[in-house]
Amino acid sequence: MYAVGSMVYGKLSDRYRLKSLLTIGLLLLSVGSLIGLLAHVYWMILLSRIIQAAGGSVIPAIAIIVPARYIPIEKRGKVLGIMTSGLALRGVLGPITASFIANFAHWRYFTWWRSSVITAGDY
Repeated sequence: MYAVGSMVYGKLSDRYRLKSLLTIGLLLLSVGSLIGLLAHVYWMILLSRIIQAAGGSVIPAIAIIVPARYIPIEKRGKVLGIMTSGLALRGVLGPITASFIANFAHWRYFTWWRSSVITAGDY
C-alpha cells in the first residue's frame, strides 16, 4: 500500500500543498485508528487497516518529496540516504516492537496508541 500511496501522494503534491496532503493523510490515519479501536467484527478491522494505510502512506511519500524539492542538489544524496535508511529501519523495528507489545496487551491498544500519538501531535 505504501508504494501505491507514494505514487498517489507524489502526483497530488504537484497540485496541492504538502501541508494539506500531510494533514489529510494524518487525518485518514487517525480515522482508521479510531475505527480499529471501535471494531467488533472482522470487516471493520479490515476497513480500518485500509484507511490507516491510505493515510499512513503520506509519511514516506512526503519524506522523499521534501528533500527532492528543497535540498540543494549537492546535499540531496546524503539527505535522501538518511531519510530512506530511517524508513527502512522503521520497517524492521516496527514488527519486532509490535510483537513484544502484543505479548502484554490486546491488539486494540495498537490502534489506540496510534490515534493518541497523532492527536497529541496536533497540539
